[in-house]
Amino acid sequence: MISKELLSEIISEDIKSLRIDGNYIDYQCTSEEGHDDTINIYELAHKCKEWANHHFTLLSAVSFDRDNKPYCMVIGDIEEELFEASTEPEAIFQACQWILDNKDNS
Repeated sequence: MISKELLSEIISEDIKSLRIDGNYIDYQCTSEEGHDDTINIYELAHKCKEWANHHFTLLSAVSFDRDNKPYCMVIGDIEEELFEASTEPEAIFQACQWILDNKDNS
């Protein structure tokens, strides 16, 4: 659902491991303290949207034209990408992963 690299970028901490448990993501940081923490996926999706909007415009919604599937659209100066998923947070995470993978090329 979300990569360690993306979670690290969003929360500004190096992530050693993560585990998805329902609507929560448990993660462990690699800092000397190596603290464990938990974040709700909806809170994380909101943080992802805030992060993404520093790089691109990010729109997410449920499409009635696409069998009520959640989607997230990334809009840049030249490009547009559309990501569909079974949940809105998952579509947001996919879009943000694409931004992370491509932001240096924009």
